[in-house]
Amino acid sequence: MKLTPEQKKYKKELFKLVKKKKTKFDEINNILHVSGLPITIRNQINENLFQNSIKSTNNLELLKMLHYNGCNKDTDKATEEQNLTSSIDLLFNLCPKKDIKEIFYWLLSIGAKIKFINYYIGDYSKNTEENTEENIEEFNLFFYLFNIRNEERSELYLDYLINERKEIFDYRDDKNGNLFHSLFERNIYFYICYLNFDKLLKYIDINHKNNDGDTPLHVLLKGKFFLCDIYNGLKKKNYFNNKLRNNDNISIEEMYLDKISK
Repeated sequence: MKLTPEQKKYKKELFKLVKKKKTKFDEINNILHVSGLPITIRNQINENLFQNSIKSTNNLELLKMLHYNGCNKDTDKATEEQNLTSSIDLLFNLCPKKDIKEIFYWLLSIGAKIKFINYYIGDYSKNTEENTEENIEEFNLFFYLFNIRNEERSELYLDYLINERKEIFDYRDDKNGNLFHSLFERNIYFYICYLNFDKLLKYIDINHKNNDGDTPLHVLLKGKFFLCDIYNGLKKKNYFNNKLRNNDNISIEEMYLDKISK
């Protein structure tokens, strides 16, 4: 859509307004009516008004009115589900306001999906040889913890998993490894420092052995991209038993010493 100079001014005003906590939908609607701009208008970085608002403030009433008036509907730029799903990431990692819990749960109620993606392991919403329909949801939900770059929000999301999706912690892969095995096998260490391991380890056993006798820490140490600070951080708080041996009779401690000697 090619905009007139006047419409460009109105567009700029719209994206300025949605960033504010006290903006009412009537203010947005009036500008849309006068300017002839669609409610699905996007800025230069391809964000719609809803997405731009959610990463800037926690104006839930405005978000609701934008959504229910069609801001997120399917366009040639994105589907409604894509708009909502990306909004979860914007909320957790960019919104500067502290109180986001109500918005997060509302997003889930209207169809937003939790989706973990990074450039190293790819999109876990797709089936591959490693990712079957049975484990995709567990991977997405658990691995998303490592997408969050804020301690308080990591805590909020972990509480959601514990209170609403606790069944995922029972996941076992074909080798009978748990989610920690899957995590370290795929070299997913992003933002691990923000996790509340004291709480998480009540639900997932970090000393659990798979069929090869490997604990998650054995798997971590076998990894191509092993990072000492992760091992040392977990060891410092005595989160795992350093003496546990796998089926090759190698302890975690021995494997670590061998790793750092090379």
